[in-house]
Amino acid sequence: MTIDRLLPLLVLAISLIAPGTAAAQPLSAVGRFKTFSSNCRYTLSEGHEGPCGLVELTRRGPAVLSLRFTGSGPDDSANHQLTFVVIGPAKTIPLHCEGGRCQLSASEWRGEVSSASEGRVDPIGLAMGVPQAWPVQGSCQIQRGQLQCEAQLQDGAMLRGVAAL
Repeated sequence: MTIDRLLPLLVLAISLIAPGTAAAQPLSAVGRFKTFSSNCRYTLSEGHEGPCGLVELTRRGPAVLSLRFTGSGPDDSANHQLTFVVIGPAKTIPLHCEGGRCQLSASEWRGEVSSASEGRVDPIGLAMGVPQAWPVQGSCQIQRGQLQCEAQLQDGAMLRGVAAL
């Protein structure tokens, strides 16, 4: 038998042996909080500073949080997305999620950024090209109703995003 034929049987066997494991990671560990901020700015890797409007915090599991700032770029034909990824203990993620929708659960929070990316999207949100991604050193924090992320690339360039929540 080939692995292609064995894989479905293996999955079935595991689900029968340990039926509770499939529900071990509840939907409360994933979801998104979106807000439009009238006071939002970001700095891209090539130094472009500009306004952003949409801010998204996405919980991608019990210990992974992505923070995205979307706004206009140097050219008017596309919006730019600057995303910071924080990996940390589940109890420190500042979102409470149910059924894919999240609310902020902390008025103050700080997390270490492990990676960041930049991408371009067209006016309806479809990707334009492949995003760039980098390992970075930095942090994101929520304090007094403001989200602030800052990270340094290996070449010394700084990425920043600041928004009122």
